[in-house]
Parts: sequence; C-alpha cells; structure tokens
Amino acid sequence: MSQVSWKQNLVMLWASQILIMSGFSAMAPFVPLYFKNGLNITEKGELAFYVTMFNLCGSLAYAIFLPIWGK
Repeated sequence: MSQVSWKQNLVMLWASQILIMSGFSAMAPFVPLYFKNGLNITEKGELAFYVTMFNLCGSLAYAIFLPIWGK
C-alpha cells in the first residue's frame, strides 16, 4: 500500500474548497431571481429581506459546522 503525502492531501483539499466556494459565488446572482419568479415575492423590501436571510443562514451554518467537520 503506497503512502499518500500530506502535500497531496493539502492540494486536493485546496482544490475542492476552491470549487465549492466558486459554486456558492456563482449561485448568488440567481437567488433573487428565484425568489422573485419562483416564489412570487415581488415587493422589493420583502425580496431584500429573504435574500439577506438566505445568505445569512448559509454563512451562519457554515461558520457553526465548519469546526465540527474539522474535528
């Protein structure tokens, strides 16, 4: 059985993290469109609230569970 270098693991983790964060960033412009067209939220204030809550909850979940996953 060959031993995998820690450097190879680090590169794979780095690459996967870049892809995941790129996916989150690519999704961001479409969230307001989904709320507006898919969920029929048309009032600007309400739309802004839901988009903000969507982003806040995703970031908050990431911040809470990242140390747990790291263990």
